[in-house]
Amino acid sequence: RSPFVEKNGTPRQGCVVPSARAKLRLCLAAHPPGTLNASHALEGLGAFSHVWLLWLFDRDSRSAAKSKVRPPRLDGAKTGLYSTRTPHRPNRVGLSLVRLLAVEGDTLHLS
Repeated sequence: RSPFVEKNGTPRQGCVVPSARAKLRLCLAAHPPGTLNASHALEGLGAFSHVWLLWLFDRDSRSAAKSKVRPPRLDGAKTGLYSTRTPHRPNRVGLSLVRLLAVEGDTLHLS
């Protein structure tokens, strides 16, 4: 869960708002019952300062990506989509390095 619920106003990077906090609950519903325990799977992770998150741009309503985009910082100039932070990608996979504040049971507290 993120404190940012709207696209507009969401920072492009977490370091822009260092006081922002998020919670990530590990859901193992896709696994057969009794095979994995979220708390056990996260045991020892609290010894680390950061974690990598792989995630999907699930709220991108576009069905197709363009090869070139106009990022705000280039004043309208076009550049290749993979050289930007655009969420409009053909595979919609995102990768973020986040600070790990705490692990409580099946939940990660992140900044």
